Amino acid sequence: YILSNNIFGKTPFTVQKRVALPDLNLSAGFSHIFNVCGKRLSMLASLSSKYSEQIVTDGFQKTFEASGSQKSLFNYNKYSQKSDIAALLNLEQEIGENDAITLTGFFARNADRALSVRNGIDYEDRTLFGENQTDHVYTMTTLQLTGDHILDKWKLDWGVSSSFTGSDEPDRRQMLFQEDEKGEWRFFTNNLETYRYFGKLGENELAAHVRASYSLENHSTIKFGISGKYKDRNFSTVRFLYDVSGITQTITPGVMTDIDPLVGYDALVQGKLQISRKMNSRDRYTAFNGIGATFLEYERSFSDRFFLNAGIRFEMSRVRVDYNDDVENTYRILDGYDPFFALNLKYKFDGGHFLRASFSRTITRPSFVETAPFL
Repeated sequence: YILSNNIFGKTPFTVQKRVALPDLNLSAGFSHIFNVCGKRLSMLASLSSKYSEQIVTDGFQKTFEASGSQKSLFNYNKYSQKSDIAALLNLEQEIGENDAITLTGFFARNADRALSVRNGIDYEDRTLFGENQTDHVYTMTTLQLTGDHILDKWKLDWGVSSSFTGSDEPDRRQMLFQEDEKGEWRFFTNNLETYRYFGKLGENELAAHVRASYSLENHSTIKFGISGKYKDRNFSTVRFLYDVSGITQTITPGVMTDIDPLVGYDALVQGKLQISRKMNSRDRYTAFNGIGATFLEYERSFSDRFFLNAGIRFEMSRVRVDYNDDVENTYRILDGYDPFFALNLKYKFDGGHFLRASFSRTITRPSFVETAPFL
């Protein structure tokens, strides 16, 4: 397929020189209150965009052993550009004297592109020169619908939300050259150093909750509710490794060179180089996390000075990661059934001073990358 279709046509290795653009910023907003059937509809919308470029020169990176001896030293210049876009829409509809529904939507996209040019000496005392080009695209889209209702002594609020995020690295590419005994620069023949890399990560999340509270006669309030959340993730990578051992041409560092005749599509079709695709089962995984919870909370004011808040929450959780360990497809499951307690006491002194005491139990659940041993 690749011999008849140039799948890398839009992202060549060759770099073109151009004049840097100035930083650009754009923002716009709109808000208004409408009257819909005698009820208030509030609207807020905003849009922002930003573009910037950055040049870093004369940078360096040193690597040391634990003993303090230097292992490698590389000097580099880096040229990067970044563009950000964000949009927000919020609608709040009044449906009664004490009732309202709110819809919120948000979108963001952050993209950056960078070229790094470096030269130096590695841990085996080889003199190297390389170029690395990266692209990252991060996106997030969220939708949230919430409601607030009051009926006599009862208060009810509920909400549902969805979130979709992505983190893509479309075609990270690198070339590496080594200086030989004659002072000439040739491709570094380790086929792991001239390559293309594609990575994609996507996450989806759904959440919902319902909470209610009831005001008692003795200056106290009871709150209770349920909530749930489901989140899944898909991650995959693929690499294209270039066998440049048959390329004998030399290059001159710092001089603009059209490198595509050596490592481009025409060179591949003519058989001047070989490209191998690495898409191992180990380089991908899927995962999900589901959490359900219920809670009960009690608040009371015993006087103008002494306040109490106590609550209990119970959560059920399951995390599952499906992956390959270089031997077989396998998975890991982590289940949790956890109670949580909280007690807060507050006493008010004269002069606006307070004394607080609290006790609570919390938990930090492992992320997906902490669940599977290969990550």
